[in-house]
Amino acid sequence: QAEDGIRDVERSRGLGDVYKRQAYENSPIIPISAQHNTNIDVLIQTIEEYFPTLKKDTSKEPMMFVARSFDINPPGSDPIKIKGGVLGGALKQGKLTINDEIEIKPGIKMGEKYSPLETKIVKIIHGKQSKKEAKPGGLVALQTTLDPALTRGDAMAGNITGPKGKLPECKNSITFKVNLFDHVIGVNGHKKVEKINTGDILLITLTIAKTVGIVTSSRSTKKGDICEVKLKIPLCSEKGNKIAISRQVENRWHLIGWGIIE
Repeated sequence: QAEDGIRDVERSRGLGDVYKRQAYENSPIIPISAQHNTNIDVLIQTIEEYFPTLKKDTSKEPMMFVARSFDINPPGSDPIKIKGGVLGGALKQGKLTINDEIEIKPGIKMGEKYSPLETKIVKIIHGKQSKKEAKPGGLVALQTTLDPALTRGDAMAGNITGPKGKLPECKNSITFKVNLFDHVIGVNGHKKVEKINTGDILLITLTIAKTVGIVTSSRSTKKGDICEVKLKIPLCSEKGNKIAISRQVENRWHLIGWGIIE
């Protein structure tokens, strides 16, 4: 009866062909106890066998995705002892060291445009420990010489940072090849995804950066459907970058597909 109920739910959501029990029949089962630190090493070893850790290239120009930003100074701090703003996130490639001069893009809005920021790294924290350099793998915090007012309340989230002049160009509009799902993700029932049309409002997500945009062109080509979107907040992107595409359905943003930037 339980299996019949599961099948009914899957069928009602249109996911019956996606979740197949056969895919999990030979999956490894590892008894563990985190409290007693039992078999944690076996679990990690098995994860590495099935999902090997991606190799990170530290020889490339550094690029860090900024997921958080902080003002770590408590209220009433002595102005002379105020510490610079902190950027938190993950390094995609390369490595950063103390005293490196970095650029933050797209930066902050000044008038109608966004302007990159320049600063210097004064401290690196990884795993609650001070480090001399930051490398790909895990989260890292960079204390900088920025005015902490600029980093308060995750104000820098969605930016990228790296050496000045080495980061991707910031674009106010992007063109991408569209790949739509059969149904809208996260809504009840099997709601079919409608084709993207000129004038539609979309939410575009590139890594951790999110911005709303209006479709200025939507056309079909031999390569597939191509859209051009004018962005509210510029994105620092390169050709071949993948984006997530969301649309408002039932008054909420829901994932409807993905794209590859041209």
